[in-house]
Amino acid sequence: MANGKQPGLEEQLTPEIYGALWRFCLRLCGGRGDDAQDLLQDSLARGLLAFHKLRDPLALKSWLFAIARRRFLDLKASRAWREREQAARGERNSPVHPDAAQADAVGGKADIQGQPLAAGNGGGEGSGDGYGDGFSLALAEAMAGLPATLREVLELHYIEGLSLEDCARVLACSPAAAKQRLYRGREALRAPLERGGYR
Repeated sequence: MANGKQPGLEEQLTPEIYGALWRFCLRLCGGRGDDAQDLLQDSLARGLLAFHKLRDPLALKSWLFAIARRRFLDLKASRAWREREQAARGERNSPVHPDAAQADAVGGKADIQGQPLAAGNGGGEGSGDGYGDGFSLALAEAMAGLPATLREVLELHYIEGLSLEDCARVLACSPAAAKQRLYRGREALRAPLERGGYR
């Protein structure tokens, strides 16, 4: 830059990255919009303070995801957070943000046994996946039944489009471990999808 000043987080944070971080926070918080908004703002504030530590601007998305996940795990360990989760589970009609469903239905061009991992736009017969809305529902149910360690890497890689290296950065593991989790996650999805007739 002409004045020698490097662009800050405000300049680097595109609408695409902001939206992806919002969806990620929603998934971490189980669709609870208020908690997700708090986590999002907290993560951005921490990212702003630590932005000088980011060596590769191209890794901003996974870097912010990693901040959000670490903060979520810290919050989840607190008594106050556990009480909020218990209260949400105790409410039969606890509010789930409408973006939460969309967060699990975007992207997903990769496949499992040759079929789309996510149902694209979920638009019935014209959705382009050959299955329509039923596949989106079956996939969401299968994903919900996975352990968090497997579900996370599938969401990061297939829904958010992160590379294995970026997934490893977010999950604080090696790329080899991320690759192994991805394989195990795909295998874990295979049986419930096949039971639903999606081969």
